[in-house]
Amino acid sequence: PGIEQAAFALQPGQISNVIPVAGQFVILKCESHNPPRTVDRATVENALVEKIADEKLREASHSLFAQLQASSTLVNVYNNPELRQTMPGVVATVNGDRVTMKELGDECLLRHGEDVLEAEISRLLLEQELKKNNVTVTDADLNEEVCHAAELSGVVDANGKADLAKWFKTVTEEQGLEKDQYLQDAVWPSAALKKLTASTVQVTEKDVRKGFEANY
Repeated sequence: PGIEQAAFALQPGQISNVIPVAGQFVILKCESHNPPRTVDRATVENALVEKIADEKLREASHSLFAQLQASSTLVNVYNNPELRQTMPGVVATVNGDRVTMKELGDECLLRHGEDVLEAEISRLLLEQELKKNNVTVTDADLNEEVCHAAELSGVVDANGKADLAKWFKTVTEEQGLEKDQYLQDAVWPSAALKKLTASTVQVTEKDVRKGFEANY
């Protein structure tokens, strides 16, 4: 309500005061006013369902990953001198499966050790869960996730579809990442978590009605 009230009170060119929202702070700028329009719910329902389902999937994914971490046995051998003596060549174990020094070293050629180790642990955790559930992450899944990220950020072409060339250029330049690194570290985990939580997410009539009222 605070954001909505502030947004509709602004005139084009105006900037709002700082608005505290859910432990964060928001500043709004009004670029222009769109004229009111009548929208038939049937014409936007598919897009609404997809948007709501994605939001629910992200919430479920976050919850699942927290559960996986809490219920798994993760041992960071790399930072424990005593364990390093007893497990030469191993930097971590995830439920007994090993992340080797060679695997970490290969990744460290491109990035930094501690960050890479955390990423390797997280990836192995997800790979174990995918295998347990007989689920795979395909190239189509990765492409869908990239398209969705681009569309959410407004990086689209004249037809409203994701402009992938522009999106990859934006991501690699702004974040200083190679395309393959972005796909591995950001896109793959997100797609994996969505595949693992998809069966738990349902979009109800109430969800769609609220979404339609909020957006149209």
